[in-house]
Amino acid sequence: MNITKRLIRKILRDCQRVRADSHQSSVPTAKLLICFPFDELRQKIALRIFNPVFRQYQTQCICLMPENTHDLLPVSHLVGTIFIAPPADLQKEPLLPPEISAKIRAQRYRIAVDLNSQFHPYSAAAVLQSGAPKRIGFHVAAADKFFNIQISRVESDPVESAYQSIFKLIADDLKT
Repeated sequence: MNITKRLIRKILRDCQRVRADSHQSSVPTAKLLICFPFDELRQKIALRIFNPVFRQYQTQCICLMPENTHDLLPVSHLVGTIFIAPPADLQKEPLLPPEISAKIRAQRYRIAVDLNSQFHPYSAAAVLQSGAPKRIGFHVAAADKFFNIQISRVESDPVESAYQSIFKLIADDLKT
């Protein structure tokens, strides 16, 4: 996907509008928002690495996942899951659908994580809209505008090691 400055500005403008409309003082606190990758192989790797989080913190974890993930998840993991259908053309529809935005804003988060190693406007916007003090994502184009903790990754390195680094980053915070 070609990430243009115009596209980034459009997403950021939408996120600012959404945050202004949000009433987070009266909503319950969730500990973690995880935005899963849209690539099926990376979804499986992420599910395997973050499985301990689901088991231990299931009621305090909200997951944003592509619709094709239904078959990969045990039924017990579906409680806090928001499924999203990616559009046919992200250049034409780069904004997170309003109903998904509303579901994300319905909680408060301590940590929000984007597991897409390449920029994806939906997951980046979800992390920013979460309002979490810790917003973790990969060091990619425009990452500074969405994430305050960035993970560097060389394309030749396996994504699994990057996911394990992210898991270690959030593990201590989840215990408190």
